[in-house]
Amino acid sequence: MPMMSADDFVSQGMERYRGGDIAAAAAAYRRALCMDPASANAFHLLSICEIQLDRIEPALSCFRRLEAIGLRHEAIEANRRVAVQKASALLATFSSGKALAEAASLAGAVLALDPGNPVLAFLFGGDDIDRGFVPRGLHRIAAVPADQRRRPPLLDAYNRIIVAAFEHGAALLNGGKPVEALLTFAALAALEPGHGQIASTLASAIRRTLREAVERHQSADLTGAVALYDAILAAVPGHPEASHLRRLAEWRRGSRLPAGGPERLPLSPAHPPEPSPPVLTICIPTYNRPDELVFQVENLMVQVLETGRRDIRILVSDNCSDERVERSVRIFERWNRAGAVLFEYHRNPRNLGYDGNVMACFDRCVSGHVWILSDDDYVLPGTVARLCAVIDAHSPTLIFLNEPGDTGGVAGGVAVDGTLTTPAGTRFRLPLGRPLSLDAGDEQLRAAVVSHSFWLSRSVFRKSFRDYDAADLSGTSVAHIGLVNLSLVGDRQPTLYMTDQPMVMNMPHSVFSHNFIEVFVSGMHRLYGSPTMNFSPGVVRAVARENFRFLERFIDGTHPPHMTMRYRPRFFRLVRKKLEYGAGIGETLRFARDLLKYRASFRIRAGTGQPAKSTSI
Repeated sequence: MPMMSADDFVSQGMERYRGGDIAAAAAAYRRALCMDPASANAFHLLSICEIQLDRIEPALSCFRRLEAIGLRHEAIEANRRVAVQKASALLATFSSGKALAEAASLAGAVLALDPGNPVLAFLFGGDDIDRGFVPRGLHRIAAVPADQRRRPPLLDAYNRIIVAAFEHGAALLNGGKPVEALLTFAALAALEPGHGQIASTLASAIRRTLREAVERHQSADLTGAVALYDAILAAVPGHPEASHLRRLAEWRRGSRLPAGGPERLPLSPAHPPEPSPPVLTICIPTYNRPDELVFQVENLMVQVLETGRRDIRILVSDNCSDERVERSVRIFERWNRAGAVLFEYHRNPRNLGYDGNVMACFDRCVSGHVWILSDDDYVLPGTVARLCAVIDAHSPTLIFLNEPGDTGGVAGGVAVDGTLTTPAGTRFRLPLGRPLSLDAGDEQLRAAVVSHSFWLSRSVFRKSFRDYDAADLSGTSVAHIGLVNLSLVGDRQPTLYMTDQPMVMNMPHSVFSHNFIEVFVSGMHRLYGSPTMNFSPGVVRAVARENFRFLERFIDGTHPPHMTMRYRPRFFRLVRKKLEYGAGIGETLRFARDLLKYRASFRIRAGTGQPAKSTSI
């Protein structure tokens, strides 16, 4: 009997196929391929049989061989699409990435023929998420058209993936890993752009990452800061704060200069421009923090240059630091000589303490408005221009600068909504973005406003008084509160303006070097009780009680949310009870000191519970 050729087996297979015996036809085509492994006709006919027998992976193997030998025509392409569709439907039955391992060879066969297959991209994304590569997995899934991932058979798996990824990101955020959380929530936001909770948590991750980046920037770790800025920009392209700070970091590294910087101006012009009378003086009291100070002054210099104004003055009051501070900031005086920015540096002959340095700043001011700014708080881009616009338009007695919140959009919302609580417990809502006339005789409202200015850097006030009793402010550690109050008392028709945009961000690494008991029990009580402050005894006692409550909230970590101090709140409850039960302020203070004993100097770094070295400014 003569040996059968490949063509004979193909003909036999076609006869079996027409007779309805698909399995026998497939066997004949396989024998034909044994005789002639390059037979394109046998591969094509075998693929048709394999599809009808639901043997999807062998069918896909046939199409790969046909593609390898370059054979393409309409019938082959139509059958190829059918095979890929069947394979996708089969793969879609695997609901988790772990199960995908069981179909790895099938997935590989589909990937070889259809690299952009949406079901495959979805399942590989789920596999990444199961293995902990959450952002990469979410980006894979984002390549799947929304109408496909939101309908069966992928819908249930998609919903589970979204929930799992959100929980993973929240755990990273709460675990102190804001960059990893940022990447996760940015990928989630790309999948679900209209999801409010995802957007709000993304804003929180951005804000925490930005704080960490600014902290590194302030400590002169420019490489680490730029990496974090880049992470924010990768998540939110064009993010204004990250873009501004990245330019500032590159400028310090010498790779670029701001427009109109001093290097582009003559250092000794023949006729330097006459400065206008200062409208605003930005005072920075500082002590032994050269890196933070350089960051602050650079940021302010760039913002002043962007305004093009010559009536804004930057004044640094150095509280007798070591030579590092003077050496770091003297370079900025060339900006003044070049006629770019009004800048002054003063070094006190001795350390005047916090209050003395704050009052020294105030006494050196000749402008209409004064902004006492901490050397380590971050001033958001555009703040100086917006602040001057408010002064030009309204010239309010007091301006409260809002803080960026962790919610309300990618750039951060308004953290301070203008709600004040008076010592009597009455809540009062200030309007945002427009001036409000105050009654200086309403001591309840005035006390609420003054207490709201506790955090340094938040208040800009008009210098509506010249003479004051420095003894009333000295030794309280809150002299800036006294200056704010005096500006209200000294103005016949005081006005208050609270910005409707965030302008300054309090940094989480702030160090409180003064004794908390001294400040909240003794210092503030003495300040509010001084005749200069013009408060009645009832208001003074009410403020003292509220200060104890504030201490408890601070220690518990509920106020403010990004700054916590770990200490036993029972201690503060005991001290507060002592005061509420009728003890005088002196007796209460002695009681507190007896409780503290070896902790007579209570210094804790915010958020860590670790001792911090004194940085009294």
